[in-house]
Amino acid sequence: LDKQSVGTILSSGIFLTTRYRYRLAAREGEVLKRVPEEEADKAEWKKHQSDSGNVVAGGSYCRLLIPDTEIFSLFQNKRPDCVKWLEAHPDGADEVFETIVRIV
Repeated sequence: LDKQSVGTILSSGIFLTTRYRYRLAAREGEVLKRVPEEEADKAEWKKHQSDSGNVVAGGSYCRLLIPDTEIFSLFQNKRPDCVKWLEAHPDGADEVFETIVRIV
């Protein structure tokens, strides 16, 4: 990894965490029936027509087109590499965090 990739990974994770409503929620003891993705998308769109979550200006629904589990997996897999890079490059880490603050 390099300074740019670490900054991109970390700022993307923070940006999505603060601005995107993930369609996953774990609730203790909850059991759900699996629904075909098209039906889930239609239900989600209906829900968000009256809700402000993941709706951009103009009223169009904002989907990442990547399953939420893949996003979580990506950030979880890259996090240890980012931490190692930040620890090995303290001067670069300062720049990365300043960039993240500007972006987010």
